[in-house]
Amino acid sequence: MIEKKKYADLKVGDTIWVTKSRFRSSDEESIEEAVVTKVGRKYVSIRSTGKYQNDLGQFEIEDGIEKSDYGNKRHLVRSPEAYYAERTRRKVFDKFRRHFSGWTHHLHDEVKTEDIIMAAQLLRIDLELDKE
Repeated sequence: MIEKKKYADLKVGDTIWVTKSRFRSSDEESIEEAVVTKVGRKYVSIRSTGKYQNDLGQFEIEDGIEKSDYGNKRHLVRSPEAYYAERTRRKVFDKFRRHFSGWTHHLHDEVKTEDIIMAAQLLRIDLELDKE
């Protein structure tokens, strides 16, 4: 089966957004507008649309991650709305997940069985209860 490449539909001149580099994990991640300058078989090249129009590098067509040898790789984003929606989803999920980590082990004493089953159904988790 051929895997679909996430950014294969981009063409030269298309507007795209890219995350800005973060130098510390505490830095707030943001995005900047860019334009596609070249589309190859494996990589997409982009440049900023700001005052200086700097080349921003190459990004893999398959997943939109920057071709780089360094740790903090930037990634392509289809729209600011999609970026901020995903960022909000990640923050909410992290807060949700923290309730189930080891340091809050007391939580399992406070949650009813019915609530656990309902949460599992909402999250599409198969608890395989009938196999016991």
